[in-house]
Amino acid sequence: MPHYIIERNVGSLSSDQLTAAGRMSNSVLAEMPEVVWVKSYVSDAEGKIY
Repeated sequence: MPHYIIERNVGSLSSDQLTAAGRMSNSVLAEMPEVVWVKSYVSDAEGKIY
């Protein structure tokens, strides 16, 4: 199975905003059974989520 890294430019997010983004991602993934999330990394210094 191929693996992909998704890089998102998000700027500076609060803890509540990160939680909301995670919930939205989970709801989208629930509708895509062929996609498996493995791990996310947040870089505050770069303003990105991987």
